[in-house]
Amino acid sequence: MPLPWLVGGGLLVLLAGGLGAWWWRRRETAHAAVPQIELPLVTPTPLPEEEPAPTATVPPLPAAAQPPAPTAREPATMAALAPLVEIATVTFTRSMLNLRLGYTIHVTNRGGQPIRHLRLGGELVSGHKSAGDGGVPPEDALPASQVHEIEELAPGETCELKGQLTMPLAGVEPLMQGRVPLLVPLIRWRGTGEGTQPFSRTFVLGRLPEVIGTRLLPFRLDEQPQAYHDLGVKPLD
Repeated sequence: MPLPWLVGGGLLVLLAGGLGAWWWRRRETAHAAVPQIELPLVTPTPLPEEEPAPTATVPPLPAAAQPPAPTAREPATMAALAPLVEIATVTFTRSMLNLRLGYTIHVTNRGGQPIRHLRLGGELVSGHKSAGDGGVPPEDALPASQVHEIEELAPGETCELKGQLTMPLAGVEPLMQGRVPLLVPLIRWRGTGEGTQPFSRTFVLGRLPEVIGTRLLPFRLDEQPQAYHDLGVKPLD
C-alpha cells in the first residue's frame, strides 16, 4: 500500500475520533439540569396601626322654649267672641190690636269657654224718626224681657230657640211717606251670661223687594190686617 494513503487514513481516524469526543461532551452538557432561579424572600413590613377616628361629640339640644303664659283677654276680644244670634225663619201677622212675630233663632258660642246661665231676651219694636240713629230705639229704652234661658252653651255649640214676640199696634209710631203710614219692625235681642259680656243684636224686618240686592220694603198700615208673606230680615250690627 503506498505511503500517502496510509497517512491520509490515519488523519481521517484522528479527525473522526476528535469529532466523536466533541459530540459526546456536547450531549452531556445538553442533558445537564437546568438551574432554577430562587426568588428572594421578602419579609413583609407590618402596616402601622390606624388610630381610631375621633368620635364627634354632639352637644345636647337646648331645652324647648316654654310658651308665654296666656294673658287675660281684653274686653274688646271678649266682645268679639260674644255669642252669635241668627234668625232662621220668621212669620209676621197684623191684627186689629197687635203685631205678632213668630221666629226660629240660632245662638252659637264663638268663644273658647262655656257660657252658663245664658239669658236671651227679645223685643219687637218699631223704628221711627224721633228715635235717632236711623230709627233704632236706644238700648236703654227697651224693657228687660226674658224669654229664653240656656243652662250651658259649650264652645262652638249652637242652640235653636223658637218663640213669639208681640207688640200692641197702639204703640207703633209710623213713618210717614207723604200720606201713607209705614211700619218698619225691628227685632232686638239682648243677652247676658256667665263667661261672656252682655251682648245685643238688632234685625230689621221687611218684605222682599222685586229686585234682588235692594232694601227691604216697609209694611203699609193703611191696608187691612193680614198675615204677610215673602219676608226678609237683615242684621243692623
